[in-house]
Amino acid sequence: MNNEISKYELIATMKKNIQTFIDSEAVLYLKKDSYSTAEYDRMLTEIKNDLKTRLLQK
Repeated sequence: MNNEISKYELIATMKKNIQTFIDSEAVLYLKKDSYSTAEYDRMLTEIKNDLKTRLLQK
């Protein structure tokens, strides 16, 4: 079986992951008043790293 991901599957995966990132960013931003700036930045960095890791695994 061919392990290559089609360009359409890659685009769909990237769109899904980017939407997940945007949703996570929005939730954190809306709740940021309850977090310190350092804590907010740390969580956002972890979300970005997770997205990068997922895209590199595809």
